[in-house]
Amino acid sequence: MANNQLITGAGVAAKKFVDAAAEVGKGFAAATQTARGFNRPNTVTKNQEYQNRVNSLMGKMKTDMDFTSFSPEETAAMRTFLVNERQKYADAAKTLAGMTDATSPEYMAQVDIMNGVNNSFTNLADQLKAYKKGKVEYAEGMLSGTYSDGNELENSKINATIYGFVDEDGDGRSDSRLNAPFSIMDGGNIGFNIDGQTVSYKDTNLPLLKDYKLGVDLLNQNETVRRSGQLVSDDAQRMYRLQLQTAFANQDSLRSFIYDFEDEFPTEDLGKLWEENPNNGDVINQIRGEVINRLVNSRIQAGQAGYAQRQSSGSAYRGYSKSGTVMLPATNENATEGAGEYQVYVNPDPSKPNIYRFVKRVAGLEDNSLPPQTGDGTETNDSGLPDDLRNERAMDPTKDEKDKAAIMKAVKKNNPDLSREEVIAETNRILKGI
Repeated sequence: MANNQLITGAGVAAKKFVDAAAEVGKGFAAATQTARGFNRPNTVTKNQEYQNRVNSLMGKMKTDMDFTSFSPEETAAMRTFLVNERQKYADAAKTLAGMTDATSPEYMAQVDIMNGVNNSFTNLADQLKAYKKGKVEYAEGMLSGTYSDGNELENSKINATIYGFVDEDGDGRSDSRLNAPFSIMDGGNIGFNIDGQTVSYKDTNLPLLKDYKLGVDLLNQNETVRRSGQLVSDDAQRMYRLQLQTAFANQDSLRSFIYDFEDEFPTEDLGKLWEENPNNGDVINQIRGEVINRLVNSRIQAGQAGYAQRQSSGSAYRGYSKSGTVMLPATNENATEGAGEYQVYVNPDPSKPNIYRFVKRVAGLEDNSLPPQTGDGTETNDSGLPDDLRNERAMDPTKDEKDKAAIMKAVKKNNPDLSREEVIAETNRILKGI
């Protein structure tokens, strides 16, 4: 059995992928404007009112109150149904007792009545269990803010009514005090009176969830593109458009993006257009196409903004283009950050020198000026080395560094007057002669 304290805890512990605007607005009347000052679609405003109402009512409940218990009215309805059904079963059983032909239509009719009663009991038990579970899930979804603001208002109204969160007089309390008396229909199905019509519980659905994964991924990808500082190519645009067409083929995902992310992405006009044409397939396809166009344009603009920012911050590279990488020892005048791999930038103007930008250190290519190494640092390019020494260094790239350092130290000790360049030259000669 779930009580209000457990439900509230579940709402707090639920995944916190909740937009900030919804968190700030909890407990208050739904705002009619987005963060950018545009009027919200009525769908968003009304759905947020439903959420605020549920949160307010749950907050006013006693923590020890089991809000999934049945009201006296509901209990009475179940008792009446069970008594009547048992009477039907007993009458059919008595009729069967006086029959001898088990193959007659009359006999089979009474058997069908008895089986129908048994099935209705089983069905009622299953539906009552599902109803309790649905009520808990509904409260959790509202408290954690995971239901979409794009839910169809009729479905939102039905859920608020059947789970007992109706507050038509606006006093901040449920008109039925969290009870929603139901009737029991034929076959053990439970039904609720919605505007004078009996709605079967088995035909209802919980509200649509917010598609956070899709929405947040799309917005984060734009930021990634902007930070990369690269323009969005035509091929990249086509690939992105295909990705969006696949994602928004699901109409629920489209509704969620339009109504749940309007503070981050301008879609208010599309939300209102959908409200005005709720069942028009052509209009919905038009809305889908417009969302995709806006997202593609947003991606292009993000690339342009990042590119412009990179150009302004990297004026030293303006007019230059990349031209591969080279390995430079510490003694090279272009090795401004010591030995390692450098990216080379060239300018079409031959009078302008190349630019060398440090990329990374390379094993074996240290500041003691080892013979030049290949890009992977596992063997030298020095053709004068014996094969056995080359192979040995390929197996242990650090051996170059250790041997060289030891030899340089010995050469310097034995010849203290030698310059650094002379010590390096003598060390290289000794290494080649090993």
